[in-house]
Amino acid sequence: MNDLPLFAAAGPEGIKVAIRNAPYVLKDLANWVASSVEEHGFAVAMERYQLI
Repeated sequence: MNDLPLFAAAGPEGIKVAIRNAPYVLKDLANWVASSVEEHGFAVAMERYQLI
């Protein structure tokens, strides 16, 4: 769960995205849950937030 410090660093206004197969604690903290790694969830999240 090395993503918890990243979520904390994002603060209340930051973008926090969890991948579908992440632990529930991360998904509960996320602004949005992307599809799984196998379904290219990272790329989908980057496109959704216009980061690529």
